[in-house]
Formats: sequence, C-alpha cells, structure tokens
Amino acid sequence: MEEYSESRPTATYDYANLLAPPSTRPDFTTGWVLSRTWKTFMNAPALYIGLALIPAIPSYFGSIVDETVAEIALSLVESCFSLFIQAAVAYAVYRSMCGESSTAGESLAKGLKRFFPVLIASIIVGGLTAVGYILLVIPGLILTCIFIVTIPVCVVEQSGPLDSLQRSSVLTKEYRWSIFFLLAFIVAVTTGLSLAVTPIVLFIPNSGLYTELIVHIVLLIPIALKSVMTAVIYYTLREVKEGVSVENLANVFD
Repeated sequence: MEEYSESRPTATYDYANLLAPPSTRPDFTTGWVLSRTWKTFMNAPALYIGLALIPAIPSYFGSIVDETVAEIALSLVESCFSLFIQAAVAYAVYRSMCGESSTAGESLAKGLKRFFPVLIASIIVGGLTAVGYILLVIPGLILTCIFIVTIPVCVVEQSGPLDSLQRSSVLTKEYRWSIFFLLAFIVAVTTGLSLAVTPIVLFIPNSGLYTELIVHIVLLIPIALKSVMTAVIYYTLREVKEGVSVENLANVFD
C-alpha cells in the first residue's frame, strides 16, 4: 500500500472548451446527470451492485449478533467498507465513461491506494453533516450537497482531506439545487423499491433464503446508483466548469 502524502500532481485543465459557444458546451442539469448515471450503471450493473454488496456484508452479521460492542464494531467496519467502495466506484465510472471496462478487483485495487485520505475526509464530512442534520435537518442537506464530490476529488485529484472538502465546495457552487434534486430522486427510488419488495418477505410465508437474497440485491440498486451518480456528478462538474473531459484524466489512476 502506498503511503499517503500531502503532495499531489498539479492539475492541468483544458480551458479551450470554456471559450466555445454556450450551445456547444456541456451543461449540468438534473436530466443530463441522471441520463449519464443510468447509462454508466447499465454498462456494468453486476459490477456496481457487487461493489455495493461489500459494505452490506457486516450488517448481515450484525443481525445475528446480540452484543452491543460487536454490533458497534460491525457498524464501523461497514462504514469503512462504504468509503473504500466509493473510491473504487470512482475508478470504475471513469473507465466506463472512457468507453472501457473494469473488473471488481481492479477497481478495488485502485480505491485501496487512496483509502486513508478518503477515510479522513469522510470522517470530517460525516461529522459536519451529522451536526447539520441535528440542527433541524436543513443544514445537513446543504452540507451534503456542498461536499458530495469530496471522495471523487480525493481519489482523482489526489488531494488531501481538507483540500478535497474545499474543492468539492468550489465545484458544487451554483449547482447545489440540481444536486439536491438528484439526491431526492435516489431517496424516491429507495422508498419505492422498499415499498415494492418488503411485502414479499412480510406476507409470503416461508419465502426462503433465495427470495430474501433477491430482495436484498434489489434494495442494493439505489445504493449502487447513488455511488455511480456521485462519480458522474464529479466528472460532469469538471466538464462544465473547467472544460476537462474524462479523457483528459488518463494518468490520474496510474
């Protein structure tokens, strides 16, 4: 594992596209991001759902453990896995948007390289947003929209934790209402799927292990979509605000 260093390569931006007429430049809209998210997700749904399954594994063990300490430990492991997976998804989405494919092992290996700075950045973001949600929810929603691309920034631009938070704030400025509606869409999908599949387990006696497994996989879909969408939001913001296409980031994962 590579040691974490605050030093990072200087970003080089392609400003040529910023001089193009507005009609030819990409724009950040809710519909456009959702379209790119769905297209990216459908390029490799098994990969993204499989990656989303990894953080959920500790929760399955937690359901059969009674000791509070063990449950807390499993919850912490699940949180760490979630951060690691978001870093891996950032790489998988990058490859997909470049028209290439990636494997779960390759994506996990790339994500592992930035695990510790991602962990620190996520702890900071998690603490800030938690306080925000305690303060009548609305501040938490605002902070979530501000810092939503912190992890992709940390992974792709190899920034330190605090620099990643600041960079996310700059990138999301002027587009936070669109980001809010994108997050609301994921919440709606999660709620709809939950309402659709929960009766299968509750009202069908002896539904069996395979049925429950299918239900769990279905409920992983919005989790996987959110991870993909977060990465797509980051890459789209780079295109819109800086004229940097995904192809310009060819060496960031080397």
